[in-house]
Parts: sequence; structure tokens; C-alpha cells
Amino acid sequence: CSRQKSAELADAYPSDRLISSGGGFVALAEGIPDIRWTMKSSSDIFIADTKTHRTRRLTRGRRLYAPAMSRDGTRAAAVEFGENNRCALVILDANSGLPVTRADAPEDEFYQTPSFTPDGKQIVFTSIVRGRGKSLNVFTIADSSMRTLVPCGWENIAQPVSDGTSVFYSSDYSGIDNIYAADLAGNRRY
Repeated sequence: CSRQKSAELADAYPSDRLISSGGGFVALAEGIPDIRWTMKSSSDIFIADTKTHRTRRLTRGRRLYAPAMSRDGTRAAAVEFGENNRCALVILDANSGLPVTRADAPEDEFYQTPSFTPDGKQIVFTSIVRGRGKSLNVFTIADSSMRTLVPCGWENIAQPVSDGTSVFYSSDYSGIDNIYAADLAGNRRY
């Protein structure tokens, strides 16, 4: 670790417990506190190369959480909160940090835990809708379309991952915590 990197991360802390890997890279959101103004604090994405063991800062001065790497390591998805506390699902080029696309959430909705499908063409994620509960959704990158796989309700849907045909997630749907699935076509939940 270089002196510059050590100094840069000296006051950083993991902003959430989520890390993600793909294509030989691991992404982590690091909280960067503002010494004077709490609302100016940021949470940026850092990417570690598993081959070279070097870490680099992908973004600077953003408020990004829950990063997810695409399987090939070329893109990173994250949830971003603006200073107005509106959130968006953002997809970044994992090399440059430049935005590929974004999906802004409606005012009463908060996105969580994005995860790429194996082909990197879609992102599955959960959302919380104020007064209506949680839902499981899929975002298609090519046309920026969004679909709901499991509608809003009061079950605790968490940590979705996809094998390309189904989305697996943890939930208390039946009254006990278990792993459930919904097919990506949206026809069935089991």
C-alpha cells in the first residue's frame, strides 16, 4: 500500500457490509467523513484487483452504497443517494468510473442491494416503498426498463442474486426465514 493510498484511506470506513466480486475484481463502498460537515460526507467505490493486490478509488465525492460487480468485471452497479436524499440505481464503467446509465427512484422509493445477472444485461434489486413495503425488481440496462417480480408487501426480501433464469432471495414469506426464487420472466415464485 503506497503512502498516498494509506493517507487517502486513513479516515475511511466501510459504509455498508456489502462487497461484490467479478472478473478478478472486488468492489467495496468506503465512507469518507467530512471533517466539518456531516452532510458533506461521501461514500465512494473502491476496487481491488485480486491479481495485483492493488486497490484503486473508482469514484470521488459521491454517496454510493451496496456496490455490485458484473461477472466480467467491466461494470459496477450501486445505489446512489443525492444531497436531497433521493436515490438512484447507477451503473458505472468499472475502469473509468464514468456513468453508463442510471435509474432514478420515485420520491417515495429507496433501492437496495443490486446484483447483476450472469450475462450482465440486467440488475436485480430490492426496493422499499414508503407505506407499502418491499418489492423485488429487475432493471434491463439496454432499454432502461424496470419490472417488478415480487410486488410490494411486508415480507423482508433481501440479498437477491440471479442465475440467469431465476432470482434467489432470502425472505420470511412463509413465516420462517428461507431462500425463495422468482423466475426472471415474472411468471412464477417458489
